[in-house]
Amino acid sequence: MLEIKKPLEEYVARHFPKGLIRVLRNTERKGLIAARLQGWRVAKGQVVSFFDSHMEVNDNWLQPLLTEIKKDRRTVAMGVLDYVNAETLEYRFNDGYMTRYGFDWRMVFFETFFRQDQIGKTEADTRPGTVMVGAAYAIDSKYFEEIGTYDEGMTVWGGENLEMAWRVWMCGGRLVHLPCSHLGHIPRSQPYSFPGGRRRVEVYNYKRAVEVWVDPEYRQFIYDHFEEMKDLSAGDLSARLQLKNNLQCKNFTWFIDNVWPELFIYNRDVKAWGSLQNMHDPRCLDNHQYLFQAPERLFFEACHFKLATQGFSLTNDNLLRTSLQCVVLKENKEGSRPMLEDCIIGPRDKWTHVKNGYIKHERTGLCLDVDPAGVVAMTCTPGSKSQQWKFTRYGYELRRYEMSQWVTTRDLMTSYDSHKNSQMFFKLFHYISGNNTAGMKIPMTAPVVDIYTPGVGENNQQTVMEMHFMIPHNMQPYPPAPTDPTVYISMLPALDVYVKSFGGFSDHMTNLVKITELKNEINNSSLYYGDHFYTAGYDGPYSVNRHNEVWLAAKH
Repeated sequence: MLEIKKPLEEYVARHFPKGLIRVLRNTERKGLIAARLQGWRVAKGQVVSFFDSHMEVNDNWLQPLLTEIKKDRRTVAMGVLDYVNAETLEYRFNDGYMTRYGFDWRMVFFETFFRQDQIGKTEADTRPGTVMVGAAYAIDSKYFEEIGTYDEGMTVWGGENLEMAWRVWMCGGRLVHLPCSHLGHIPRSQPYSFPGGRRRVEVYNYKRAVEVWVDPEYRQFIYDHFEEMKDLSAGDLSARLQLKNNLQCKNFTWFIDNVWPELFIYNRDVKAWGSLQNMHDPRCLDNHQYLFQAPERLFFEACHFKLATQGFSLTNDNLLRTSLQCVVLKENKEGSRPMLEDCIIGPRDKWTHVKNGYIKHERTGLCLDVDPAGVVAMTCTPGSKSQQWKFTRYGYELRRYEMSQWVTTRDLMTSYDSHKNSQMFFKLFHYISGNNTAGMKIPMTAPVVDIYTPGVGENNQQTVMEMHFMIPHNMQPYPPAPTDPTVYISMLPALDVYVKSFGGFSDHMTNLVKITELKNEINNSSLYYGDHFYTAGYDGPYSVNRHNEVWLAAKH
């Protein structure tokens, strides 16, 4: 390590004008996040770039990044990462640019392909990013400060690239890839230890990001991969939640729908989900946390019922899939072994499933079976136990909501009235727009929840409808009072609900159909309260990939 001390200072002095390059040193190890912030605080340029030590810039790398930032200062600009061999320092130029960066519920950062609609007319056209290459990017220095720099509650390294990307997108910025900017990257190991261990540091950092930016209904998918995360303290989040409130940021549902729709949601628009267990040999399908695009074997392991490796869904369009891969047959013959292959690119195989019964491959008519070597596709045999499978969940999930305050209005209807529904919405919207005793604007939250209680009033022919907006987290203790006498603050008790999710356009008749489907799927009326039901909307009525839900309150 001696070469980064006096020899480095001498090199800088010989090769650069005085004052152009500064070498800053810490007296103790602070980690990547703190070190970057220390450098940013003394940088004087209008635009700052962050690079890891194992990076090398190429000719004319900077101009494309600056050009895009000049167009919109709320831009995080990223170039192409070329490969530099760690042993020989051979530089391998990446002359194509078809990969972007994504993540899944494991918080794993990976490369995937751009969708066709994201590729411009020429190879030089800017392409939208999803998450950041933390090792190399450029950003307007003042915007970096406005958007909240890094979360200084995080320690050492890990999760900061996801947290910042979510924050930039959800709070009005953008991430872009510039194919004409090239930077060399040396893949390397991590020879240094982490205080308390790398896993502990990463999980703590992820916990902070998740609690601030990920909507509650999605956190369960992440916590299933990190069992220790759910009950882990994230420390003081008040400053980050206040930042989110001040920046009027959108929610995580918006991020999924508009930035990363490839992030598969296990329980949305599916017929069944969870672990997939064989009825003869009580083991489960397992993906061994396989992540990449190339085909990989589908495994058959002892059931642990965790989404991390045993989370599968049968979608409404009959794909059998994990969060990133689809189950496919590469050979159209009996005895072929099912494989996992990237779900994002191209059409994938379709499967049909009868509850607690067969799983049939539509193209070949073969059924999933098991033999001593694992999972195999065989001729369907009626009554064969080894060809019978069951998911842990069919069409619904059981979800927990903690006690919280909501702003509420209510009305009595003889029949559903869309005009009254609209009036109720705007009463609540006016409250968050400043029609409150503090005269303050309050961020819109999701979901918007309606509660329907039919069979009341004269001759039990009327329905009470309540509409609720959740009070933002940082305002929960003391929300301002409404000035409209028909609007009030209500405390909803802690609640367990059966949830059915669905996409597309939703109206009252659709909700009634979905409630009936949910009751049929639960198939036990003693488990829920049948005298009322809930609807939950997460997007505007005309949003693409709209996320809708219906709920039934569970009995304890």
